[in-house]
Amino acid sequence: MSCNQEPRSKSSINPTDSVVAAFTWDNIPNAERDTSAVYLNKLLDQDISKASKIKLYADLCYYYFTFKKNLPKGLLYADSLIIFAKKTDPDLFSKELSLGYYSKGDILFALGKYDEAYENYYAAKKVMDAKKDRCTSGDYCYRIGMILYQQGKYEEASLFFKQGFDETLYCEQNYAIIYREQELLNNVALCFARLNKVDSALISYQKAIDFIDKNDTVATKKISFDAARGVVYGNMGAEYIKKKDYPKAEELLLKSIAINIRPGYENNDAALTQIKLGKLYLQNNELAKVGQLLESLKVHVERLNNKETTTAFHYLSAFYLNKLGKNDLAFEHLSKYMEMQTSSQSHYNVVRETDIYERFKNLDNQNEIDYLKKEKQLQETYLYITIIFSVMAIVIILLIYFYWKKSRKSVEILTKLNDKVSSQKRQLEEAFEDLENSDKEKDSLLRAVAHDLRNPIGGISSLVGLMIEEDTDEDVKYQHQLIKETCLNALSLINELIEAAENQLADKGLNNRTSVDFVKLTTDAIELLKFKAQEKHQKLELQKPLEPIAVYINRERILRVISNLISNAIKFSYDSTTIKVVLTKKGERIEIAVIDSGIGIPLALQPNVFQMFTAAKRSGTNGEKSYGLGLSISKKIINEHKGEIWFKSNENGGTTFYFSLPLA
Repeated sequence: MSCNQEPRSKSSINPTDSVVAAFTWDNIPNAERDTSAVYLNKLLDQDISKASKIKLYADLCYYYFTFKKNLPKGLLYADSLIIFAKKTDPDLFSKELSLGYYSKGDILFALGKYDEAYENYYAAKKVMDAKKDRCTSGDYCYRIGMILYQQGKYEEASLFFKQGFDETLYCEQNYAIIYREQELLNNVALCFARLNKVDSALISYQKAIDFIDKNDTVATKKISFDAARGVVYGNMGAEYIKKKDYPKAEELLLKSIAINIRPGYENNDAALTQIKLGKLYLQNNELAKVGQLLESLKVHVERLNNKETTTAFHYLSAFYLNKLGKNDLAFEHLSKYMEMQTSSQSHYNVVRETDIYERFKNLDNQNEIDYLKKEKQLQETYLYITIIFSVMAIVIILLIYFYWKKSRKSVEILTKLNDKVSSQKRQLEEAFEDLENSDKEKDSLLRAVAHDLRNPIGGISSLVGLMIEEDTDEDVKYQHQLIKETCLNALSLINELIEAAENQLADKGLNNRTSVDFVKLTTDAIELLKFKAQEKHQKLELQKPLEPIAVYINRERILRVISNLISNAIKFSYDSTTIKVVLTKKGERIEIAVIDSGIGIPLALQPNVFQMFTAAKRSGTNGEKSYGLGLSISKKIINEHKGEIWFKSNENGGTTFYFSLPLA
């Protein structure tokens, strides 16, 4: 905010004026600020120069806006500064007047009164343009750049920040100006970062570091320059993450945190940088480091009570807890993050909706109109009154005639539209009827095919049963037993197809549930499919807990799900590859993952994977047929058991299907 810039003071022999002229908040320790504000308020009642009074208004405005966050009171002092400067001598105190407008605009912007804020920025610009003050022009460029940055117009924002830096070079180079200049350089780099121009951003950040190092020559300002340096290091670290140079990124982020975590430094930036570091650790799956970081962060977040930091903390916590499988706690943090993000988004949406150039153009036009009106008002008052009454009478007559014609035309248009809607409604009803008939024909065909398949497969099952009774070789008998089980599963699948066509699938799945050892069930499924994998020289690898895990399920239906997922992995994996099946106990649930390194699922097909007769079906790596039924049925079975099924796939290769069930 501009309130902290010193207004021009006039020479005076009054000692109080000398005290006011020498006063700056930079020299006041935090603990003494409130006492200093009371003292400054008392000075307003003393016999001081007009320049001193204006400076006191500016100092108190800065105090309430920056330190106390008391926006209404800060606004009061900004108004006082403007009114007093205009009443005293707006030409002599033009710089202070523009300062007042900028300050008022900043406070109104913070209050969400954007239109009024733009009006004050515009007023400051007009004062500045009239005096051709390039130094004060830097303030205007800085604010417009910040608004454009919030609107996501980073290319345009960077131009204003660059111009703002060039303009501030015309100012007397004191601490406040130099600190603003390094901030503008950092803002230029932030714009490049937002535009994903990583190399340009890093070059600009280095310029900011060089500028800080060059000007860090005053011992009393050491903390401020160190804090600014820490902010830039943190921003640079974020860019090295984009370049995947994680060691360099970690080095810079830790360097930034070490600087600004100290009391009196940019503690809030340190917390945000810790969030960046946490995301880096999370990305590299260094969960222990993330946990330690979050424990440290929790204390800072509660102390700082900053909305941006708190929002980022909940975001990182949600993903960390999700990685640990603590889904309930993760959901709590994610909910808080979404709530706070939605609240912040509403502010940015309002800012983004404003076209800043159009707004200032309108203000220019309005200013021109006001000027013309004032020029002619005295000369044409009576004439305007006559013209206005005449025009109003004509306009009223024209409006009556216009709306009468418009209403007639609207009735005709509405009648045609109504006829068109009625016609389209009839067409839709016919289309729905055709669709319903087509659906019935599909169900009839499905039942017929399923009935025709049942007899031959049943015959195979019976024949293999007789062979089992006659087998003497245990290996052959075991293989025949697997064939029989496969036939029985196929018959069960056919029955389900018939039930699905008759809308009975959902109720059936809840019957015949027992307590089953899920580890043994998975082992049986793998044994059943080993011969199929061996045909493609593939290896099935099982990672399982040592102890049994009881799950209350319909054994045959869950076995079908496991078999479907493994069969799909075999089908869509290349020869001589390994398919992993991983069983994990997570809290009160058992989770199974079937991992392959096959052909993957294209992004365009992923939303349709679990649909019956899906268009996402494809041939296997050796041309195996796919009918688009297995995953649809598997999803229904898992839903019946109050479970979840999902997948992760890289369209360039490799897919993992998961499902989880509650323990018995």
